[in-house]
This record gives sequence, structure tokens and C-alpha cells, in this order.
Amino acid sequence: EKTSKATPCRPPNGVMLPGEEEALLYLEYSSKYGQVNIKSAKSLLNLYCQSIPIDSYSRSLRELLDVHMPRYSDYELVLPAHLPAEKRTVRLPEIYHEKGKKFRHSALALMACVRLHKLNLLNDRLLPLIGKDMYQRLLSQTVSKFPEPIEISKNLRLPSSDEDMKS
Repeated sequence: EKTSKATPCRPPNGVMLPGEEEALLYLEYSSKYGQVNIKSAKSLLNLYCQSIPIDSYSRSLRELLDVHMPRYSDYELVLPAHLPAEKRTVRLPEIYHEKGKKFRHSALALMACVRLHKLNLLNDRLLPLIGKDMYQRLLSQTVSKFPEPIEISKNLRLPSSDEDMKS
């Protein structure tokens, strides 16, 4: 899917890395109809976070709203709480740790945009899904985490008294 002709940043060990690290290598990511670069990634990430359907009460309180916003630390970014825990944290590769704080945060945002696109939470134009589609996508992810229903046999005999339960 990568169609960029940008000059690569210093490649780690001369190896072209896939996905998020490849986006860091070129400092941009392209999809079928859209492109995000190191300068526009934070804006896109904030736009995505603002498009998440949440109730008006949560939007009115800073403490509740923080759960739905990206949280940056020195070398990692924690995405909003609606994402699965294993996909929520974005970590910056060590070769970029010596860069400045502004670059590190922008690079983390770029990696997050790639991840959101791979999770189908950004469309091929690299824009957040509209409210109804976002709601359905988040609902399907949540429902998929529940175990399959257990089929109960029609011949199953339930205990009729306390004595049956003891045996």
C-alpha cells in the first residue's frame, strides 16, 4: 500500500521495516486515497479521538474525557480506552529516543494513525469513520470479546430438589 516517494530517514540497520516503523522511516504513510505525514499526524489523531461517540456527560468532565484522548509519555503513546488493551500502547523504537520531544510525539502520533488505519478505524482517505459507522465498528469489537454462547442439550435434567443437588 505504500506509494510514497519521500526520501527515507536514517534506516535502522539498513532494513526496510513494515507498517508503523516503515512510516517512521519515510516520515509519512499513504493509503489508497489519503496520506498523513509527521506534521499532520497529531491533528489526525486528535480528530479521530474527537469523533469517538461518547455521551455528553463524559465530554463535560475533564477526568472522564481524558480516557478518550491520547496520552503521551517520553517514548510511548496510550490510545483511547475503547481499543483493545494489547493494541492501545504505541512504543517508539529506540533509535528515535535521542530525538527531541516534539519529534517523538509526532512520530508516535504517526505510528498511531497507521495502527488505527490497520484496525479499520480510519477509512482509506485516512479520515475517522462517521458516527454511525464508528459506533458499529466499536460495538462489533466489543461483542467479539465475549465467549461463544453455550448450547444446552434438551435432554439435560435439572435438579428438582435439594437432595438431587447433593448427589
